[in-house]
Amino acid sequence: MKNTIAQYTVTADRTTGEWLEEPEYVGDVLVSDWNAKMDTADMHFDTCERFTSAASVDSETCAIEITWED
Repeated sequence: MKNTIAQYTVTADRTTGEWLEEPEYVGDVLVSDWNAKMDTADMHFDTCERFTSAASVDSETCAIEITWED
């Protein structure tokens, strides 16, 4: 099992959940550290699948830090 995953950050609309921009890569994070993060009123910590091929067949699990915007 891989000990780290790529972490991205994105701003999203608080009401709709729609991402307002493309996620930005910020580095790698330990999976154990990521899983220990707690959501707040202004931030949500989750994972998502990032497709790594044009055919949308190959993917990797990434950490995504979502900052809510009103």
